[in-house]
Amino acid sequence: MRHFFILAAFFALTEKHFAQVLPYLFTVDNEPYAELTDATSLNGNTNWEDPDYLISIGFDFYGFGEWNNEMTFGGVFGYGGELFLGSFDGSEPLNHLCPYGLDIKDPNMGTDLPPAGHILQKIDGEAPNRICKLEWRNVGFYLDDTGEMRMNFQMWLYETTNMIEFRYGPSVNFNLEAVQELTGILVGLSKDFDFNTFTFNYLWALSGDATDPSIQSYDGFTIDFQIAEQVLQNPENGTVYRFNNLEVGVNDHTENQFNIFPNPANETLHLQWTGIDRPNNVKILSCIGQTVLNTQVAGQHESIDVSDLPAGTYEVMMQYDTHSIHQKLIIQ
Repeated sequence: MRHFFILAAFFALTEKHFAQVLPYLFTVDNEPYAELTDATSLNGNTNWEDPDYLISIGFDFYGFGEWNNEMTFGGVFGYGGELFLGSFDGSEPLNHLCPYGLDIKDPNMGTDLPPAGHILQKIDGEAPNRICKLEWRNVGFYLDDTGEMRMNFQMWLYETTNMIEFRYGPSVNFNLEAVQELTGILVGLSKDFDFNTFTFNYLWALSGDATDPSIQSYDGFTIDFQIAEQVLQNPENGTVYRFNNLEVGVNDHTENQFNIFPNPANETLHLQWTGIDRPNNVKILSCIGQTVLNTQVAGQHESIDVSDLPAGTYEVMMQYDTHSIHQKLIIQ
């Protein structure tokens, strides 16, 4: 039963802005989809709709300036395919991850049959490189009158790098027009949803073609009847939406550090790094995660002409073979 269309509200805004820096580098990839093995079913032998599970991430995870080791399904405040970082009691704003914003459920909900769809979890790997993996397997849709539509997708959270991945698997008899309540599929990240006032501080929503979506940024908004941008098709089997955490200090490896100066800059930016490894290249990213400059590294320092970049806030990313480190940059 649809108690409250919170995810319809999740993308309903009063005003649209593009000034807030997305704290992630967004990329699209394609990898073979594989069901989780030796995973734990969160619903067990119980049919489910509007799940409200509190689960452990398995390690400390950093996102949107906060550390969390728990996640909460939204219950009546969600569609089932999204989570809040932290323990949900409605009293404090929480950050929100939405890999799949259609109204999903166990296909056998409302019957005497055992569950046909499961929400599963597995903590994979060893510290400090563990991955918290969640899978929505063989789920159905609340608005599907045929009862035959199915979808599979996963969300992975990475220890140390604090990266987020949305992974999409096969669908069966899928018809978006039959089950969408808005104009597409809601996919994105949001910061500080206040359950008392129904307001968000920031929202980043994927928009357009599911094979190559763009990110729309919204900030300082309250809920009304306007609808944000959405993904216009079901992501194909094997699609991976990847959000690399760019927040300063999160991905830094202590043996590799770099300095940028002057900062703010307006003409030439100088970069100097120390450590046992030399980075492969330097990227400058815009506030919505787009690469605006990419250069190879030859020595222990680099000078970059930034005079053509518009004034604003950017991220400088040093890429190594196994990781990347970041600093914020202001262009005047």
